[in-house]
Amino acid sequence: MKRLFCLLFLIFPVLTYAEINPANISKENAALDKKADMECKKHQNNMQKQVICIVKVKETYRKQGKYRGTREYAATHYNSLSPSELKAKLQKLRALRESARLDGDTMLDPVPGEITEEGYDNEIAWIENKLNGY
Repeated sequence: MKRLFCLLFLIFPVLTYAEINPANISKENAALDKKADMECKKHQNNMQKQVICIVKVKETYRKQGKYRGTREYAATHYNSLSPSELKAKLQKLRALRESARLDGDTMLDPVPGEITEEGYDNEIAWIENKLNGY
């Protein structure tokens, strides 16, 4: 029984990878994650310092509007779009959201660059606010 449990535990992540829509993977986010890991490699002997470093570097990228799935990204990349372009983008994001996983589903089985439902919600909310004049 233990062997069966271990086997299922090892196979499960492979099965969930197969369910991910490739459109929900941002190559840019994956590259930024890898860059953050490389920048913080100097702390590889101290896990706590390394994690803190990665969080700080990623926060910097987020504030710069580089990470998909954030309001900062939406403000940086969608602000110059016309209302009709924003409406088209909104439809596209809503469709992509339908095939995205929840944040909680990605914690044990992360995929580099994956945009979650919550990420799409952030971009959608920014566009809706823009369209409503906020």
